[in-house]
Order: sequence, then C-alpha cells, then structure tokens
Amino acid sequence: MAETNQPDENSIEISPPPAAIADPSPPPPPPPPTPVTASVANAAGLSMLRLVLALGVASFADTLGVPFGELGVIVFDLCVGFVLFAILGFRVELLFATVAEAIPFVGIFPSWVLAVASIWARNPRAE
Repeated sequence: MAETNQPDENSIEISPPPAAIADPSPPPPPPPPTPVTASVANAAGLSMLRLVLALGVASFADTLGVPFGELGVIVFDLCVGFVLFAILGFRVELLFATVAEAIPFVGIFPSWVLAVASIWARNPRAE
C-alpha cells in the first residue's frame, strides 16, 4: 500500500491565524512602575468638613469616655471607632487607636484626638 500525500476526508489542516504571521513588530514596552509612597491611602484627600467632624467626634469621645464602667468604655470606644471609620474611611491610625482604647488604663490617653490629628497632618492640602 503506497502512502499518498493527499488529505483524506477526515483530516483537518491547522494553520496559524494570518494576524500572527503578518505582524512581526514586537509588543510595546510596559509603562514604568509608579513609586509607592506612604501617602497612597491619602491620595484622594479628605474634605475639611470630614476632618473637622472627625476631630469633634474624637475630642467628644476622649472627654466623655471616662464616666462609663469598664465594659461600657469598651463598647463606647468600639462605637466611636466605627463612627470615625465611617467618617474618614479605613485608616491604620484609627485601627491603632481602637486597640489602644480597648486596653485598660490606656484609655485615659487622648488616642482618638491624636489619631485624627495624625490623619489631618498627613492629608494633602488642596492647592
């Protein structure tokens, strides 16, 4: 039996798509990476109204949180943390202040005001 080069009716000839053959140019280079800085979280900035409102809530919480009992202080500080997260968005400073306020006898330190002041200081100014 002689082998023929004729394709039989069940064979399929596969060839590369014409676009892959016709375009010999290399792909364009990727864009250069952008540097990551510590102010990436603050890139959008915060409005002055949000910052003033957050500072008011923080100072109110630091002065009013003293008369509650131990369990009341923890619940109160978690509520204050939730309100400040709602006003300012997720910020690491607020997370640290929430943890610090939950520790007994550390709550007398004005950590809410310091956290909001730190966020305010790092907030980019509108020019």
